[in-house]
Amino acid sequence: AYGVQIFLPRLLSHGEGGHIVNTASLAGLTPMPADFVMYAGIKAAVVSMSEAWRMGLAEDNIGVSVLCPGPIKSNIHQSKLNRPERYKTSESFDKAADNLAKRQVSDLWMEATEVGDMILDAIENNKLYVITHGEWRTPIQMRFDAIMEAMPKTMNMELLASLMPPKDED
Repeated sequence: AYGVQIFLPRLLSHGEGGHIVNTASLAGLTPMPADFVMYAGIKAAVVSMSEAWRMGLAEDNIGVSVLCPGPIKSNIHQSKLNRPERYKTSESFDKAADNLAKRQVSDLWMEATEVGDMILDAIENNKLYVITHGEWRTPIQMRFDAIMEAMPKTMNMELLASLMPPKDED
């Protein structure tokens, strides 16, 4: 959110369009263990904000993509080491960071350069989602199926219209 707050006015000011890439996580799309509630909630918010910004910025020729990576060869498991003291007060974050620190980078994890290629493709082709791993396809599908099953099948078009701003009359 802070990055968009800083860079969006600059993109809008030159009028040439551009592209924003936000980093979330697969944790923002799929149910996660309770230890990751803070992390997953924040990542879900990044996905939702990116979707909203994409709709709102399209008319200004600004694309938006959201990266939802799975296991990438990086130093994320050392994130607790880099957190400033003033942010080390959250028990939820500490527990998640401790669990993350136990992970060992595996040869099975994706190379960062491969993720970079995926992001470049998303920018060039104005793709909203950049999802690095298919291993979470089933739980994500199950989540969306449950959401669709819970959703009423009737729609009131007048209700939808009432949410739109009034049209300017010339």
